[in-house]
Amino acid sequence: AGYASGAAALQIVAAVGTRIDSVAIGRVLGASALGLYTIAFRVPELVIESVAWNVSQVAFPALSKKRLTDRAGVARATLKLFHYQALYAVPVATGLALLAPPLVVVLFSDTWREAGGVMSAVAVMTGISSLVFPLGDVFKALARQRLYVVLMLVQFPVFAGTIILAAPHGILWVAWARVAVDALHAAVVGAVTLRILGVRLGALALGAAPALAAGAGVALGAATVRLLWPALEAGPVVAGTLAGIAGGSAAVRLLAPATWRDLRAQLAERPRRGRAVVQAPG
Repeated sequence: AGYASGAAALQIVAAVGTRIDSVAIGRVLGASALGLYTIAFRVPELVIESVAWNVSQVAFPALSKKRLTDRAGVARATLKLFHYQALYAVPVATGLALLAPPLVVVLFSDTWREAGGVMSAVAVMTGISSLVFPLGDVFKALARQRLYVVLMLVQFPVFAGTIILAAPHGILWVAWARVAVDALHAAVVGAVTLRILGVRLGALALGAAPALAAGAGVALGAATVRLLWPALEAGPVVAGTLAGIAGGSAAVRLLAPATWRDLRAQLAERPRRGRAVVQAPG
């Protein structure tokens, strides 16, 4: 009951905090604006946030077990988890942010064109929030959820005030206000997590460096396509995606060769593991 009360409080505070923007838009700007804002969340939630959520379902019990069997290894495991989470979330969020305008039209029709710019902001927002997932799992694994609740409650007035002030200016302002408050939240949670684990900021930055390189490569490729082919149709989406993948891969290979070799080794190892499982007796 003691553990569950903290976990329940964390879920309640998180649910309220992530709904403030929708409530403000619905009350101030009306149902049409809320519909556009909601559509803008569809793809980022599917390809970024849902992945982070499912990884978290595995990471939480894994870190909890690590706490009992190798307490000193919790920090290393968290940094490794953050490294791979960032390596996925940063380049994907970057690509979505740049390709959102044509992607919205392709997936949802021209009726929802106005949601394109909002989806760009939402992609950045979900990318940032995905980086917080592994850090939040540390609080849960170490039974420190109440500390996380306190951090969220302290920040809540700033979050709510920023969103309320942005709402009269339109949904795009609200979306970028969410980006700002999510970035602030990530910075606070990151700083506290590093203190709990006894890890230096440089270690976290080192884990994020390959992801930032990949994001820069994706940005270069996708932005080039958007500049040369600004039409809101399927062609720029496909070309921008391919260019972003190529740019991100090249950036990791050139700027983070150790990560590139690690990824290739893991991809090569996966089929062998699959065959071993299939051939195992019983």
